[in-house]
Amino acid sequence: AAEADRWVAAGSGDIPIPRALVLTRRDLAKAKAAEPPGSATSPFTAGYAAVYRLELARLLWAAISDAPARRLEELARRVPAN
Repeated sequence: AAEADRWVAAGSGDIPIPRALVLTRRDLAKAKAAEPPGSATSPFTAGYAAVYRLELARLLWAAISDAPARRLEELARRVPAN
C-alpha cells in the first residue's frame, strides 16, 4: 500500500491513477492538517482515511489483475525488506 500511496502522491506509477483517488488523498491531507496538534482524530479524518484505504485497495487490484503472478512478483521486488 505504501508503494501505491507514493504513486498517488506523485501522480504517476505503473498504472493510470484515477483522479478521484488523487482528490481523496488531497481531502485526507487537508483533514489531517486541519486537526489541532494533540487532538483526537475527527470522524471526518477517519472517514477520509477509510475511503482512501478502500480506493488504494482498488488501485492495487487493478495493478495486479491483468497478470497476477507476474505483477505480484514485480511489486514485491520494489518493496524494501524491513
